[in-house]
Amino acid sequence: MHIDIKDYILSLKHQKFRSVIIYHNNNSALELFLIQSSIKTDGYHIDMLNYFQQDPELIKSLDSFSVIKLKNILVKLTKGYSIVFLTNLNFLFDTWGITEKMDFATFVEKQWNSFYSENAATLVFGLQTDNWLEKLKIIDTEGRSRVHKLNEFKAIRL
Repeated sequence: MHIDIKDYILSLKHQKFRSVIIYHNNNSALELFLIQSSIKTDGYHIDMLNYFQQDPELIKSLDSFSVIKLKNILVKLTKGYSIVFLTNLNFLFDTWGITEKMDFATFVEKQWNSFYSENAATLVFGLQTDNWLEKLKIIDTEGRSRVHKLNEFKAIRL
């Protein structure tokens, strides 16, 4: 049975850590789904590549850009939103080694505490398929995965 994105987001409401990952091998299909999901859920969409391209200082720091820096940016960008869909992040993953990717997994799993006022938004990260992602195990307090393939979700009807 396919998951309805809106129902899924609502099911996370009482979770302490509400960040999730949705991945797919076709970045365009994934981005379209997440944009449509942001509309359906009254969420906010952020194209991270576009955000970086608008800031020359961020582009200069790309080689040393860490998960901590990403978290600091997300605290600022997500303020006042309850659901945020983030697309086009693979340019960061392409510069990160396994250590940084594991730091990102830890961030998603247990550092974006949605009960804190500065981290209140539910984050939905859209990433292109990667062997590392397919093996990633991040679960909620009810034992459900917070890492999903795009094809696990119902198509969006606006």
